[in-house]
Amino acid sequence: MKKILSILFSTAILYVSAQQLQIPLEQDYQNRLERYLSDPDVKFHTSVKPYLESEVLASIPRDEWKSLGITSYNEYFSPYKDSIGKTLLQQGKDGFTFGIKRGDFLQFQKEKIYIGINPIVDFSVGYDLKEKSALLGSQYGAQLNSNFGKKVSMSFTYRGLTENTYEYIDRLAEDKGVTPGFGKVKWDGSTINAHDFNGYISIKPAKFIHLQAGYGKNFWGDGYRSLFISDYASSYPYFAFHANFWRIKYSYLFNFMKDGSLANENNNFHFQKKYGVFHMLSADIAKWFEFSFFEGVVWSHGDSTGTRGIELNYLNPVVFFRPVEFAVGSPDNITLGLNMKFKVSKKTNIYTQILLDDLDVKFARKGKGFYRNKFAFQLGLKSFDLFKIPMFDLQLEANAVRPYVFAHKIPAQNYTHNNLSLTHPLGANFVEFLAILRYEKNSFYGVAKLQYARQGRDLPGEHKGSNIYRSDYDIAPNLDLAFNNSFLQGVKTDLLSAELRAGYLLNPKIKLSAEAIFHLRKLSSEIQNERNIFVGIGIKSNLFNRYRDF
Repeated sequence: MKKILSILFSTAILYVSAQQLQIPLEQDYQNRLERYLSDPDVKFHTSVKPYLESEVLASIPRDEWKSLGITSYNEYFSPYKDSIGKTLLQQGKDGFTFGIKRGDFLQFQKEKIYIGINPIVDFSVGYDLKEKSALLGSQYGAQLNSNFGKKVSMSFTYRGLTENTYEYIDRLAEDKGVTPGFGKVKWDGSTINAHDFNGYISIKPAKFIHLQAGYGKNFWGDGYRSLFISDYASSYPYFAFHANFWRIKYSYLFNFMKDGSLANENNNFHFQKKYGVFHMLSADIAKWFEFSFFEGVVWSHGDSTGTRGIELNYLNPVVFFRPVEFAVGSPDNITLGLNMKFKVSKKTNIYTQILLDDLDVKFARKGKGFYRNKFAFQLGLKSFDLFKIPMFDLQLEANAVRPYVFAHKIPAQNYTHNNLSLTHPLGANFVEFLAILRYEKNSFYGVAKLQYARQGRDLPGEHKGSNIYRSDYDIAPNLDLAFNNSFLQGVKTDLLSAELRAGYLLNPKIKLSAEAIFHLRKLSSEIQNERNIFVGIGIKSNLFNRYRDF
């Protein structure tokens, strides 16, 4: 990986002459852009994130720029501010400038060079009315963004975390040594401490080609959740290749990841190397219909024969995995999927994902409920300017994942990284319903999110399909119970989560906001009952997603 970064950095120097910066994955900001990018008259593949600034600009007609608040545009620099915050892009001044309410905290522009440095803050204080305890959290760090002409961009971010938080997140830190969004943590029994480093070098060597190497996250899909790859897990080293031409976009992603052993000896978690390669081929079949084909493979660094390392056959960016897998005799964890988006109108679209993890038709004919019939499904709707109220948006989504999906016979080849799911926080064997309302006016905003999920969980000593970290061989000795498996089998567990957030955008460029929050979480089953009622306030940079709805 260090050699790859070195090569790309050298290439970047040669190309110094860009707005190839990524737009943050933060859900609310993505929603603001998609209200324009999902228009049937706009050619844009929304299922592969993060987006590039250059592609967003190229896909939104110039006559729509005014509705985004764009008043001027510098062809070399694109420090975006906010789709509702008066200026998404603005022409910068040469030299050093400081910004408190607008722009970068510290910015430098000279000829074809742009550098912006901004602090990252997330300080919150609140009280859990049910547990009768104060909760404190702090994130701190800095981000550097830079453009070198039109073809090269670089970004580097550091975040630190110190918090005492909900008991169920503390349990995750104690049991698996990680916390969502950050990965591996230091846990002293009351406080979580963690760090996150990410950055990338982004290069566009040709009109239709984009290359990127870095340490970060990706999200493939049109929903709040993704069944392909999401940003729930911690950052990882990666290399990405994108080709975008005519009505087609092809994406190739190679990840360096780690498998976390669940053995907890003196809080010493052992993380071993693993790898992942993912392809997505998207096509605008019609103005109203976007179709994408997905495939992914995860394999471990070592197997029963010893060290295996990187499988060179998977590095070919244009092959399909199944033929390669059969050719190399590989037992790797391969998934296939379809992502579809129907642009019903300028303001409404319907999206869906279908994932196939495994299917054995021969054995399935021998009996009902064969465990290797593994698949998942997502169906969602987005409606913008609901009831003709500007910036009042609705999102509805349903996700269903059958037992044992994302797990594997070899635990190190499950769909996880650093003991966190690469896709959905709940793992498998669940059904989930989500409703999200968003409203913005001037610099004020509000978000209401309601989640209900039912999951079939395991009793001690059982493996009913929810725990994606366990081996398929744990279903039963000699797979005696390989048949007669059913959806939501196990202990029926209900999860209800309701969240209300209201805030004021202090600085659109770095998305610094003052925010008040109310969060209700209730989990119940015949063996477990939990309830949290949190109220709090904070000031935060809304650049990253941190998922607590699991």
